[in-house]
Amino acid sequence: ARAIRESSALRFAVPLCKPETLNRAEVYCDAFAAETDVGRWAALNWQFHACLYEDAGRPFLVSLIRSVNDRLERYLRVQLTLSQGHATADREHREILALARAGAADGAADLLYRHILQAGASLLQHLPRKG
Repeated sequence: ARAIRESSALRFAVPLCKPETLNRAEVYCDAFAAETDVGRWAALNWQFHACLYEDAGRPFLVSLIRSVNDRLERYLRVQLTLSQGHATADREHREILALARAGAADGAADLLYRHILQAGASLLQHLPRKG
């Protein structure tokens, strides 16, 4: 459900994205990539994603996405520290941003959808199994 909501928000936003929004998203992307404090990764990740959704003009959808992200924040932090998660997220963020800059709403949304699903799959691989 998270992947569907976020990719939908991005699909709505890309055609309406202002250059200053994309520039701010790039600043967040750079800050995320440069950050060495694991405790800050989830917050910077959220800033990047939320910035890209702003121009969609869908405050209720973004609020719903934010509430889900707030609940998942600790799991995201774990996932980002495992299996090169931070480097993978940085690479994918830059690809999503490039597609958004190019106005490729469907491409950006499809990549975001996969980005979220792959992060979840990566986390599940590293969680201890019961039984």
